Amino acid sequence: MRVRAWISGLLVTEFLGAGLSAQPQQAKDEDLSKGTKAIVVIGRLKDFGTRNWRPSIYIDEIELARSQNGRYLVAKVDPGKRIVRAEDPKYSLQMDVKAGECHFFRVEIASGGIKAHGRLVGLSLEEGASELKQLTPIDSSYVKDTSRVLGPEQAAAAAEACVAGQTDNNPPTTSP
Repeated sequence: MRVRAWISGLLVTEFLGAGLSAQPQQAKDEDLSKGTKAIVVIGRLKDFGTRNWRPSIYIDEIELARSQNGRYLVAKVDPGKRIVRAEDPKYSLQMDVKAGECHFFRVEIASGGIKAHGRLVGLSLEEGASELKQLTPIDSSYVKDTSRVLGPEQAAAAAEACVAGQTDNNPPTTSP
């Protein structure tokens, strides 16, 4: 009986010790990843005629959100080659993302074929900053990937930092 109690106590101690040592490493990894992300800002200007269209926005074929009329979203993405698109894969934009850079895009509703579809257009930093003044952050109910897309308060702060050029590496102008 004593042997069982001793073994149980030893196992509990080992289990707790392993859990405590893993937490600092996990926190350290999260801190490192915060500074190694790029920021992608995707907006959609207000348009009365297309207000009910909500094309999906994808990065690397992962749906981030459904775009809203007069709103923008901010996503943090890993550096490297990325493919950004709205609904129509024919209008995919490839870009080489570097840590700390900001990239601006606009969702446009294009008519064609049987139904209208969304497509992305790359913007310069100046164009993106100008359009951002007319937009508000996306409603969180339209966000599909909450691990990449920032919440409304965080999105506003990140977008302002992009416009001011205050991200990690003082990013150059955007490149689609």
